[in-house]
Amino acid sequence: MNYLYVFFGCGLGGIARYALSKLANERILTAVPAGTLAVNLIGCLLIGFAVSLVNDTLVPTSVRLLAITGFLGGFTTFSTYALETAILFQNHAWRAGMVSLLAHNGLGLAAVSAGMFLYALAKGTPPAPR
Repeated sequence: MNYLYVFFGCGLGGIARYALSKLANERILTAVPAGTLAVNLIGCLLIGFAVSLVNDTLVPTSVRLLAITGFLGGFTTFSTYALETAILFQNHAWRAGMVSLLAHNGLGLAAVSAGMFLYALAKGTPPAPR
């Protein structure tokens, strides 16, 4: 049954990724694919929040598998980002490649941290220093 939760979550996450990426790429024209960056940053924010929630509450395994492993696993596009960035470098688009690399990694880490911070705020407790 756990595989079905992951399967359905991935399907929904993949559909959401496709729709958001398509929308962003149509509306935001940049050297770095905006759709992939948008999906990765939103996915990082959501996974930071969701993992904090799951670690702090009694969330059934089925919900965790559906939402985090499935949906967010199907939604985020890190492999697509890596491919697109590698292609930028292969095409000697060094500046765009570096912007892509730094934006996805730097902003992704910031978004995960922001998700954890937002969870702490929503919970009503200040984030604990680590």
